[in-house]
Amino acid sequence: MPKQSQESEYSARRQVGERVRTLTPEVCQRWEAEVRRVVPAAREQPSEVLLDSVPSFLQRLADALCDAHGPNLEVETGAAREHAEQRAGLAGYTLEQVLEEYHLLRVALLDVLEAEAPIRRDVRCLINAGIDRGLVACAGRYLEAAREALRDVEGPYRLLVDSAHDYAIFTLDLEGRITTWNAGAERITGYTAEEAIGQSGEILFTPEDRERGAPSRNSAGPSSGAARTTSGGTCGRTTAASSLPG
Repeated sequence: MPKQSQESEYSARRQVGERVRTLTPEVCQRWEAEVRRVVPAAREQPSEVLLDSVPSFLQRLADALCDAHGPNLEVETGAAREHAEQRAGLAGYTLEQVLEEYHLLRVALLDVLEAEAPIRRDVRCLINAGIDRGLVACAGRYLEAAREALRDVEGPYRLLVDSAHDYAIFTLDLEGRITTWNAGAERITGYTAEEAIGQSGEILFTPEDRERGAPSRNSAGPSSGAARTTSGGTCGRTTAASSLPG
């Protein structure tokens, strides 16, 4: 690119970067109002919680546009990851709602900027690229945080289930197939986890129960159940699975 064109390109994006810095409060105000209208989980959040790292994201985008060495669009990803981590800890938020917030931020930013003056096409592309990178970073961190939270919940539960040697604890899916099978279930029924998981839950019932239609009466949805040994022996009859809430 000729030097004159490079200078023109840098001048154009630097001017927009300075405008992003100046207009950040107005962008945040417009974004907050729209997010409260569109995103269900945002409606009752305090303003400081809702805004979170959004101003920081905009300021890092402005810094990237003003960089004389060329826009480094990776700088916004840190703020996007912080935003995702915070949202993952708020009740009611889903990944879809978090991504919708970034879509609304794009709209608010471009609307505020263009209300003041037109934006060159190449600079607009840079802004969109920065927000797109933020979206990717946000989605990745949100999923990481959700998996971490799930492990925190599952860990104690898994220890409890695995240590319950006197109880056969299991779960069934919507189609009545066994999805989890603890050590107690292995010991009481004689089926290993490898043998039981994926099988019909009918294997948990005696032939007499199956003839009476007991499996069909207990297959209305995802289920869990447990059975206990008697006098240290094997369980002659497995209790019917009880439907889980929801």
